[in-house]
Amino acid sequence: MDLLAQPVGCRYQIAMVLLDDHDQPVKGRDMEEGDRAVQSAAMLCRNPKFQQWMVRVGLAVFASEEACTDGVRAFCKVESRAELKTNHEARANFIALRERFENNFLDI
Repeated sequence: MDLLAQPVGCRYQIAMVLLDDHDQPVKGRDMEEGDRAVQSAAMLCRNPKFQQWMVRVGLAVFASEEACTDGVRAFCKVESRAELKTNHEARANFIALRERFENNFLDI
């Protein structure tokens, strides 16, 4: 009834999300990939081998979680690792960085 009683020209916003069989929102593939990138970045920055590798390739000053986090943010050109969730370019940069570490490349 409220909708019908509003004057002509009123604006409304409607959102739609896919629901599962239990009426819970379903995350899209892009959102899941973003979540995984954020989690992966956090786990890698706590990894002592990744920290040492970041120092060796010149992306971190010290082998510490904080210095490594700073290096990942600088490399990905973001203010926060959380931006990997929605920033596709930053996410691609992080994935490339992670792959270089995993493949044990020593240059950036």
